[in-house]
Amino acid sequence: MQVNTRIQNPTNYFFNQAPKEAEDYSDKINEFTKKLINTDTCVLCKQDFNFTTHLPRILIHCGHTFCTQCLKNFHKNNRVRCPMCLKLVKQIETIERLPVNHTIFHKLADQYNKKCEQNGEGQIDAQAVLYQQFEASQMIGKQKQQSYQQQPYQYDQQQFVGPDGLPQKMPVRIDEESGLEWCEYHYDRIKHFLCMYHKETCCRVCGELLHAKSECQVMDLYEVEDMHAFLNDFYKKNNFYEQQALNQELMEATLKNNGQNYGAGEGTKPIPGVDPNQLVVGDYSFKEDGDDDEDEGEYEDDDEAEFEDEGDYEDEERN
Repeated sequence: MQVNTRIQNPTNYFFNQAPKEAEDYSDKINEFTKKLINTDTCVLCKQDFNFTTHLPRILIHCGHTFCTQCLKNFHKNNRVRCPMCLKLVKQIETIERLPVNHTIFHKLADQYNKKCEQNGEGQIDAQAVLYQQFEASQMIGKQKQQSYQQQPYQYDQQQFVGPDGLPQKMPVRIDEESGLEWCEYHYDRIKHFLCMYHKETCCRVCGELLHAKSECQVMDLYEVEDMHAFLNDFYKKNNFYEQQALNQELMEATLKNNGQNYGAGEGTKPIPGVDPNQLVVGDYSFKEDGDDDEDEGEYEDDDEAEFEDEGDYEDEERN
């Protein structure tokens, strides 16, 4: 008895999961995929897919397909928000790094090869073209990464060393779309992570370098429904940044004046809202120089009283 080797389930070929689709199921496959996605035109610009500017690409995480040109219009700050489901896809350096929709691509290649066969022209190898697309995306990613490493040195800010040991120059920048700060150490990343222990925001790289301890509870602000309201409430409750800046000024001023009062040193400016007559740093209380002079006078009076007592003792011994 001869075994029937005919493919019984065409779903194995619906999304090019097999090397070559069965000819008997070609029409069924096209009919099925058309019900799921539009395999002919982009749903945004209504232009036919092709191998160049309208090459079909898939948004990872949500799986929706759009042409390359339309995706470039939604590409901002290394992120793309899907125009259909509003899913945010992050860390997309270039649109060319997004994967090509192989189902639509192979359909375009088959249509192109059929026309070439009818006209007696040479056909294309779909797999070879896909590999060329992949190599091109890798090259674009490397070029953009090199430009990232050069741009931070164009700013006129004071140079400092970041957590990864690389010299950087970065002013404070705010992302227009999210309203969050860009990282001052990694200028292409947004500080959308919040460490509950250190009470500060950070980017993903800084989070892995500086907030990887067991006591650090790091949350992604992108997952918060109203992150701005959450941050405002968080800052009001903790008042972290103002207190940290105040403590830093107090400590630097105290060390600069050799432990003397911050308000007594020449060329120093008083801290708004802080009484310069009585500043407390740690467990030590510093007073003004005038108060110290008064204390020295009291010590002198005590010394004179001791001398008088010693004179009385001498008189008693003589008697």
